[in-house]
Amino acid sequence: MIITICGSKRFSNEIYSLADNLRSLNNTVYCPMFFSSLDMDTLIQTHRYKILASDIVIVCNHDGYIGEHTKDEIEFAKKSNKPILF
Repeated sequence: MIITICGSKRFSNEIYSLADNLRSLNNTVYCPMFFSSLDMDTLIQTHRYKILASDIVIVCNHDGYIGEHTKDEIEFAKKSNKPILF
């Protein structure tokens, strides 16, 4: 299965841990590129391509927090008819 994880940079450790666990189950997992030198527009477009290529989107909403960029990604996934797991 191809999975894209969405979530806030403040939870990057949790996101990368989740990704490692999912990969250990033989999934392909795309994560946000929090520590990239790319400009924000390029990062947003790249993450949207990952969402489109995925079978499912998982939102890492640690402590119930969902930031503005993550909200935008959720809306994009909904419009793309992707299943979303919180």
